[in-house]
Amino acid sequence: MFDTFMQRLGWWCNALWPEADISTNELIFCPDKFSLIIPNRFRILPSSWIPPPQGYLKFNTDGAVKGSYGDAGIGGCLRNDKSQCLISFSNSVGISDVTTTEIRALVEAC
Repeated sequence: MFDTFMQRLGWWCNALWPEADISTNELIFCPDKFSLIIPNRFRILPSSWIPPPQGYLKFNTDGAVKGSYGDAGIGGCLRNDKSQCLISFSNSVGISDVTTTEIRALVEAC
């Protein structure tokens, strides 16, 4: 199973970065010696949490669903302007769709 995964990873890398000329055999048999330099245009910039203005609070919420309709969960965290978490929650909400799950996270935060 590992070899199949590594082979597919090699194919995927070759499709995404054809100029890299990745050897699938090298990826399978010597993964510790493999490195890939990703061009800047493909790099994902890290994002960071931005605190609210002084004296305000910020409630971040999220919902996650397995597939487009399946097991779902919600979570959230209330932070102050010093980035301190004051309240947090996480719950399973059973079987749901993405939109309903996101709305349930917002409702739970209220």
